[in-house]
Amino acid sequence: MEAPAVEPLQHAAAALTELVDEAAPPSTRPSDIPEAFLCPITFALMDDPVVMMDGMTYERRAIERWLSKGHTTSPLTGAELQSTVLIPNNLVRSQIREYRAQQ
Repeated sequence: MEAPAVEPLQHAAAALTELVDEAAPPSTRPSDIPEAFLCPITFALMDDPVVMMDGMTYERRAIERWLSKGHTTSPLTGAELQSTVLIPNNLVRSQIREYRAQQ
């Protein structure tokens, strides 16, 4: 498998940085939130977690924004996505609900 070119990765990194800058700063979130409950784009607790073809779970609004900007690659790996279908991650959603109920 051929490694992705550096330039597309740099472009993806810049776009991802832009999305993160628009999100709540990490200092505003509690440090006890399990990492699996945080969107890797916004670093915020997810409300509507979805799985992408890269196998990662994202907050729906964040990944939709990424895709709406014309990206066809994973925001984390830079690899070309075979599909942009978003699949609800019901397990993580349920775990987040349980976590919130305990807070």
